Amino acid sequence: MRFEKSLTIRKSISEVYALYTDRKQMSKWQPDLTNSRQVESYPLPKYTHQISLGRRKLKMTETTLHQHRPDRFDIQYKLKGVTQTVKNRFSESGPGETLWNCMTEYQFSGIMKFISVFMKGNFRSQTEITMDNFRRFAESR
Repeated sequence: MRFEKSLTIRKSISEVYALYTDRKQMSKWQPDLTNSRQVESYPLPKYTHQISLGRRKLKMTETTLHQHRPDRFDIQYKLKGVTQTVKNRFSESGPGETLWNCMTEYQFSGIMKFISVFMKGNFRSQTEITMDNFRRFAESR
């Protein structure tokens, strides 16, 4: 499953990129993130995250795939039965404004192959919520 979403943030591209990649600020715009820890640093960073979705607690791995300041940040998340690859592109859209284009691809295995058929809207909705959370966070700085 693939989809793409774009939005404009009223901050410069350098500010947006710095805020997006600041690990200390992540929980401020990702409220479900309860714990994050770096587990590898070479050749690119890898983290483990714990997230809380209602009563469910999930553990996932985040791997940085490509990082090019200030316009590209590609990451991959893995948890049981789900691999999510996110390609973030940032570009100037006007004075003090940044266009954020987020291309997301999900791959499912095991039981998630069947469950995902009924949850497609949830995956897209969660991406939109996360992007809107980040935009509000960045614009408040």
